[in-house]
Amino acid sequence: SSTISSPISQPPPSATGTGHVDNAASPSGSEDSHQPEKAPAVPAYQTFGPDPTKFDDPTIYHIRDITDDTPEELKKEILGVARYPQSELKDLTPGTPPDKDFSNPKPQTQVNASVFANYVEPYVKPLTEEDLSFLKERGDRVTPFQMPRRGPRHYKEIWADEDGAMVVDPPTEKLPPNEPRGSMDMMNDDIAETDAVAPGPLVSRLLSTLRSEGRTSSGEPNGTTNGDMEVDGEGGDSSSAPQQPATHMSESNQASWKNAPATKIEYASMDERAMQELIHIGFLSADDKPDYDGHFDDEVAARLRYLQDQLRKQSIVNGARKTRLLELAQHRMAQQEYCAIEDDLNNQLNAAYLKRNRNLGKGKKNSKRPGGAGGGSHAVVQVGAGNSRGLGEEIRALMEKKERWTSVIGPVVDYGKAGIPKESIFDEELMKKYMEKEQEGWTEVEE
Repeated sequence: SSTISSPISQPPPSATGTGHVDNAASPSGSEDSHQPEKAPAVPAYQTFGPDPTKFDDPTIYHIRDITDDTPEELKKEILGVARYPQSELKDLTPGTPPDKDFSNPKPQTQVNASVFANYVEPYVKPLTEEDLSFLKERGDRVTPFQMPRRGPRHYKEIWADEDGAMVVDPPTEKLPPNEPRGSMDMMNDDIAETDAVAPGPLVSRLLSTLRSEGRTSSGEPNGTTNGDMEVDGEGGDSSSAPQQPATHMSESNQASWKNAPATKIEYASMDERAMQELIHIGFLSADDKPDYDGHFDDEVAARLRYLQDQLRKQSIVNGARKTRLLELAQHRMAQQEYCAIEDDLNNQLNAAYLKRNRNLGKGKKNSKRPGGAGGGSHAVVQVGAGNSRGLGEEIRALMEKKERWTSVIGPVVDYGKAGIPKESIFDEELMKKYMEKEQEGWTEVEE
């Protein structure tokens, strides 16, 4: 019998368990076996180094400030430009340009145009002769520098009389301040707190002028080298002996010198004797009569004299500045006159040209030629007859007049342009000259 059997008669391999298992039937395993090997991992490039916190980053993350000392190349680097304008033209701008959004609705309280015009008018109006008169005026130079006398009555009483009212405060009984009273023998603890005993005004002023003499000790050597102390000797009293006053007379120490008997003098007679002594030595003249009641030497009078001195100095400065402003105001008025005449010439030229243009249209546009077809009644147009008309003598004279005015007078007054000064108008050297002139004027008034 044949060993070859029909395929149908043979059982499947899975049924018998002895068949060959083909692993190629799995698609995943087949793909993995045909892929190339993976390349080794490449380390990433370290942009910020091994430690990013210590990396020296050259990038500048802020806008650097620019000062006057910054070099030009550094300025260009900061601004990121190759060149830039050197001036911002701030001196030619009227102010800081607005940087806010004004497209919002109008505010509820808006300034009227008339109110704004009235506010600006004093700053832009033309100068007049009244302004020059104000700059020439120097005011009263006598009355503010007179020392007023102190009245005998208190200011509250004077105000009450002016108002027609009664003085509420009771009058205080005070003794006259410039009257000598009593003597030193009358002084005790009870009287010391009152004005019952008081020296005269002259003695009080003389006592107030006394100051310590501050005399240095005599320069006698102590017998040692360079004036050193002798530490080996016996310690003695290191205090220096009191020195005699400057008015001390050596004859007064002699036994034959007889002291004048001490007399009790009241303050009234002491004040009179002091006055006679000052007149005798020539310190005061016989005609001098001090006015102690005027109070020209008290604290209020001293403050008034100080303020008067300050007012005098400031008045001299203000007068010098007025002189400088007067010079500029006169120049400005010349510019105003130049502009007014120039505007008048322009108006005359405009009126002359308007008159000329109106006359051009009034010429004969059509003229009839006799004869020809139609019995000589047809019109012949004269082309270009009006355009050939030149300028009149009036216009030529006005143009020449304006040209002379602009070329001759214009450069003197800067063509009427008043620009913003780039520096202070009060130059130091110029102001010194003006202040010297003002000082001379004050000296003449005082004399």
